[in-house]
Amino acid sequence: MIIQNRKKDKWIGGIISIPFAVIIFLAPTLCLGYLSLETRCQMIGKELKALESEIEDLHQKCLYEESCWMRTKSPAEIDRALRRCRIEMSWPSEKQIVRMNATDLSATLASDARAGQGQYVQVRKIRTNE
Repeated sequence: MIIQNRKKDKWIGGIISIPFAVIIFLAPTLCLGYLSLETRCQMIGKELKALESEIEDLHQKCLYEESCWMRTKSPAEIDRALRRCRIEMSWPSEKQIVRMNATDLSATLASDARAGQGQYVQVRKIRTNE
């Protein structure tokens, strides 16, 4: 007498098959992952746009401050500021002006070096584009 194996007759898959269940589980998971990446990229894009506009605003502010500084440094503005602070300045008299040429300077430096004194000025001739 032959005994039948009844375990082979049972259908293990249940209502739906395993590959179909995997597809049903993976498809929504991949869709949600894609949507989360998309929203994260959009948020980063908005932050980047805000930072770029901030950079542009700071650049404009820097240019404005530089132009204000250049106006303040002008001779007319300096004269106005001196008058506003009631400071009277004049040009030095001829006796107060010290003029030096290169030969006088080199002679002074040489005599200071011989005397053992420190050197405060050094003359270097720099060639420019001729």
